[in-house]
Amino acid sequence: MTAIKIIDNRRLYDASSTDFVISDPRIASASYASVLNHMLHDGQYVEMIHLYAISAALNVAFQSYAPPSPSLGLLDSPYTCVVVGCGVKISAPRFTVMWTSTTVPSDSNEALDINHVVLLAKRSTSSPEQPVNCDTDDYDVEPLQEDDRTCDYLALAADSFAAADPVQDNSEIAPPPTSIRRT
Repeated sequence: MTAIKIIDNRRLYDASSTDFVISDPRIASASYASVLNHMLHDGQYVEMIHLYAISAALNVAFQSYAPPSPSLGLLDSPYTCVVVGCGVKISAPRFTVMWTSTTVPSDSNEALDINHVVLLAKRSTSSPEQPVNCDTDDYDVEPLQEDDRTCDYLALAADSFAAADPVQDNSEIAPPPTSIRRT
């Protein structure tokens, strides 16, 4: 759903557009082709613009939280904000997504490697001691079938957008500290 939002609303998710949803200049964003490509393929980077697309796709406001990081010079991070995607009514955040790292630097002068996000949500009180059994068939969503071509179609659409997008040489620009790799 998120990829479809990005495809259908290029002007909102393309950093070169005057309608780009992120106005804070401290938040870097990749080219539109990269943003779309990263959304369509597992193991790719996720950045702040993806959170806005997720908010729009889920039709929910949520909190983005980046813990203070003196090593990155981020005591007041632009990544700590309420994310309200296009068409979403401003409301109290329903959950929090925290930018974090799987490792702690051994040296206090070493930069923190922000490499994933964690969903922080209130635990259900209906049955707190019952583990979730993921091996049952009690899901409301049908699993993708092997003949499902949705992902192939979206990947093909992303490739065609990438071909139309001018290639930018960003070799001298370091990725923003909040770009993470989905695993």
